[in-house]
Amino acid sequence: IIQASMRKYAPEAKYESNEVRKTEPNEEQKNPKSNKKPKKTKEMKEVKAEEQPSSQLEKVMSKVKEKQQKFKELSKPITIETHATALQRRVYLLRTENDQLKL
Repeated sequence: IIQASMRKYAPEAKYESNEVRKTEPNEEQKNPKSNKKPKKTKEMKEVKAEEQPSSQLEKVMSKVKEKQQKFKELSKPITIETHATALQRRVYLLRTENDQLKL
């Protein structure tokens, strides 16, 4: 009874008993080859170091170009026709939404 209560309240505590606890093997013990990463040589590190800044620069430049394109589109003067088409589109969407709600 005492050992059972010790197991219940303090499972980490070591107690004397005839039972042998089985430990589960770690992931490394189960398949040791799969978790080992290949060793990096100095050449590989240098190549990666050279590639990273240029790729980051390209990403930034592409983002800048996208922002410039959006700004050009937004900075165009709004004509009456574009405003009218936007209003027509909005009216159409509101009508379809209204029809959906009626159903």
